[in-house]
Amino acid sequence: MLGLVAIACASVSCHRGSSAGSGTSPPPPIASSPSPEEAAAAGWPAGARPIVWHASPRNLALNDTHVFFTDDRGDGTVFRVPKDGGAADAVATKQARLGRIAANGAKVFWIADAGSVFEAAVEGGAPAVLLPSAEGKGAAVDLATDAGHVYVLWAEATPTPGATTRSAGAREMPRTAKILRVDNGGHEPTLLGSVPGSRARRIAVDSTGIYWTDAENGVMRLALAGGSPTALVAGAGTVTSPAPHPFALALSAERVTFGDAFDHRLRSVAKEGGAVEVLDASGDLSEEGLVVARGNVYCGEMSGMQGLRKIPLAGGKPQSICCGGGGGAVATDGAAVFVTSPTTNTVLRVAL
Repeated sequence: MLGLVAIACASVSCHRGSSAGSGTSPPPPIASSPSPEEAAAAGWPAGARPIVWHASPRNLALNDTHVFFTDDRGDGTVFRVPKDGGAADAVATKQARLGRIAANGAKVFWIADAGSVFEAAVEGGAPAVLLPSAEGKGAAVDLATDAGHVYVLWAEATPTPGATTRSAGAREMPRTAKILRVDNGGHEPTLLGSVPGSRARRIAVDSTGIYWTDAENGVMRLALAGGSPTALVAGAGTVTSPAPHPFALALSAERVTFGDAFDHRLRSVAKEGGAVEVLDASGDLSEEGLVVARGNVYCGEMSGMQGLRKIPLAGGKPQSICCGGGGGAVATDGAAVFVTSPTTNTVLRVAL
């Protein structure tokens, strides 16, 4: 079976250490995924298997039936693939400078074109601009969804005397972070809150509120109805100060868990604020993505085999559980963790 040849050549033992330019031929850009039995026979750890082969999967989002991922090579493409695996279908093409992505029922949303937010039906079709960026005025940094809304973490550059927006770089200048909400089917954003002097990074939403990370202001919380944001964890104040520099975050019932772009440790804090707990002090965690599922945190490792690490929320010994996910995006639906794997050129599904 030809598929098994490709699987064997991309198995954990021979592909973990490979990368673009290493001399190892990547799998076909789009191909069928193996069954659980085929994956096990090819050497993938128990419960782990690629659901699609792709040379450059990046950001991830989920709905009830599909995984959505971006490929920022060339003109940029948004793909979807069934959660159980299969061929990837293009949802949108010619999306320059692709960024973060989120899904909401029948729609998928993503950031492209220097910070504009786009939307399209999950089956594909002509994309529409939901929120246009404007040079010198603002751009989307991240986005999240619930059943009825899209929440956008928006950054507006604060002009620096003597520097143009283009020369200073809108993403590096001090900015005002704004939380915008767009209702399903709408295109007019509602401003829920803002924080000046910001270097905003990631956003997450659940029934208890809106949470985001900010390298200067810390871990922030805002009521779903809007109002004045609250800092749950103080930030570093400047981009060159020591930790904390909160980056990726994930929510559980009672706590906010966040990675750090400065010291690469994993921490958590109660949603009401209070003492910060260190869950993993190894300094080996990717700040790009993490999720919480079934009482554990899952995030990528940066060194060694660049695996997927499992860390108990209640404390305990971290465990490397899988294969080549380090540095990639991570998403979960509670039944499995999905990882874009730059070292194996796949989107992986790891059963929980």
